[in-house]
Amino acid sequence: MNFAKLREMEKLSKGNPANIAKFTAARKEYEETIAVLFPEDSPIRFVGSPDESYVADAEARAKETGDAEDIARASLLRDRLNAYEQDATAHIDLRTTATSLRAKLRNGDELTEKDVRDAWRLAKLNASIDNVSLYSQVKKAQENPSERPPAAPEVAKVTGEDVEAARAAAQANPSSQNIARFSTAKREYTAQIEASE
Repeated sequence: MNFAKLREMEKLSKGNPANIAKFTAARKEYEETIAVLFPEDSPIRFVGSPDESYVADAEARAKETGDAEDIARASLLRDRLNAYEQDATAHIDLRTTATSLRAKLRNGDELTEKDVRDAWRLAKLNASIDNVSLYSQVKKAQENPSERPPAAPEVAKVTGEDVEAARAAAQANPSSQNIARFSTAKREYTAQIEASE
């Protein structure tokens, strides 16, 4: 059991007695492994949040001695370091998952069981109202594809002629509506050009 998996197991177990029991057993096994590998007379001390230099020293010692326990100690420390480094990008992974699922819903794409599991995991790890709602929408859309709303219609593209016509109208009659239409048309046209580049 690696440390990152153990921490995720803890987050996903909330509210489910069976999962809480599995997590508790896995945590106890992990803590027992630490106790066995890092006794008081161990040449390498256990550090809960090791830094790169400490792990590199442990790996160098393991390579030097070739002892199976030293190798296991170094491996466990490297695993903990990697888990903490993954935490730094976890929010990006969650945001990417949410964006992908929302796009599938918006475009009317087919949703799979994996999408439902991803949405559930997202809602458990980051239980915001938006993510819980997203899970509900994905699950409903996957279970009942016939009830899924149709894909959003294509938005008409703004052309250079549309911008010029809006500009001419705003110059002829500089009302707030005409100026707003010109501003919106120009902004959309510029955005389309930048997106196509």
